[in-house]
Amino acid sequence: MEIFFYLSIIVVGLIIYYFNEEPVKGIKVADIIYYPIRHCAGIHLFEAEFVENGLKRDGEWAIISPKKTIIDQLDDPRLIKLQPRFEFGLDGEPTNITLTYAGFPDLKVNFHCNHSKEFDFEGFNIKGKGIEAGEEANRWLEMVFERDYRLMKICEKWKTGDDEKNTEENFDKHALYLAEDNALIVGEASFKAILNEIPGFREDDVSLMGFRPNIIVKNVLEFEEDLWIEFKIGEIKLRTLKMCEVGKACIINPRTLDFNKHNDPLNTLRRIHSMRLRAYFGILAQELNNGKIHVKDTVKVVSQKSYD
Repeated sequence: MEIFFYLSIIVVGLIIYYFNEEPVKGIKVADIIYYPIRHCAGIHLFEAEFVENGLKRDGEWAIISPKKTIIDQLDDPRLIKLQPRFEFGLDGEPTNITLTYAGFPDLKVNFHCNHSKEFDFEGFNIKGKGIEAGEEANRWLEMVFERDYRLMKICEKWKTGDDEKNTEENFDKHALYLAEDNALIVGEASFKAILNEIPGFREDDVSLMGFRPNIIVKNVLEFEEDLWIEFKIGEIKLRTLKMCEVGKACIINPRTLDFNKHNDPLNTLRRIHSMRLRAYFGILAQELNNGKIHVKDTVKVVSQKSYD
């Protein structure tokens, strides 16, 4: 009996190891996040699907002003704490989107907003057509933020390519990254390298989510992802478009919602990982085929630039 007892402990230990550890080292997906409402909190996923326009359901909604312009975190840092979640039907597609903000009742909105008429909207380096979620959503947002905000579902969007807007001043003022429909991929080691260089760093004052990554990878050297040209996550082929330029949204303290008085971690990135004073973190990549990716998927680098 004693032998069977010890054998059972070994078997259980092997099962736990199999499901929680990765016996073979290699570059792996550590986390997947999408952001259904632009500039608001993200949703961590075990599985995500790449479609023609990037990650499915990423960035399909936005908070807008009465003038139909997108509100971002620099306009109102409180958006960081606005948490969406989906309810799904039997077909696996969303039926409702629910908004949560601490201290207030939840808001449930029909995912399709079929009763609304399309209108034109614009944001930093983006224009498109959208529909409002309705008066109930407007009243809820006004109750939470005490401002005249509206919830919009994006029907169609395109990058403006308006280069005169992409000045140092305007870039710092607005977007975290400019390219639409591209996945932002960052390495865990790269983020740790940034944290290690921030003077007087406090762990709860800087969040990786402040950079709004979509895919976080591990078992890769710091900033090594910058060298990737083409790579695969599971069966999905991706191509790097460019390194990601970082703007001031990352300096918002996720705990206090204050702006860091030293402009960190942005200034630290400018010091340790920049070109012509532009700070970079992660890569923007475009999928070359549709399909699903998962946490713990293997990342295979097909081609990359040399270190020199």
